[in-house]
Amino acid sequence: MLASIPPIPLALICTIQTVHSSWSNTPIQGVRELERQSFRVIRTSERMAQPRVEPRTVIDSRLTSLAENFQASGRSKPVAPNENLLNYKWSFEAPLGFVAKQNRDTTSQTVNKSTLFVEGVLKIDSQLQFELRNLSTLRQEQSSDLINSLNELATGMCVPQS
Repeated sequence: MLASIPPIPLALICTIQTVHSSWSNTPIQGVRELERQSFRVIRTSERMAQPRVEPRTVIDSRLTSLAENFQASGRSKPVAPNENLLNYKWSFEAPLGFVAKQNRDTTSQTVNKSTLFVEGVLKIDSQLQFELRNLSTLRQEQSSDLINSLNELATGMCVPQS
């Protein structure tokens, strides 16, 4: 008979150990220093309630402050009751105003209003290991052309908060 896996504690301290970043699908050193940064995950006793993550800027984009007054959402995703896994997703979009984009095969630029879209997911497994993904894309509004994207993947460990 297998021993049951204990549920994820209500409060965790999670520390980022590794980060992989890419800028428009090209691996880069990283835009921000994330290794060894910590964040807290606080759940309520209600299984389907949205967890709270503090500070938000560790897992959100540095551009989070732009989104505070715009369309933003953070939500937890329900998982099967026998699965000891926490999934937390967030997304927002924020208008950035006019941004120039270099046109292909020409020296001209197109200047249009642009919007930043950010999507992320934090997954914590029953061994308290986590994976954190954050994708930021900048698009021009009228054409939906991609100006640039930043994809970040961080992994690490969590420990119960005492």
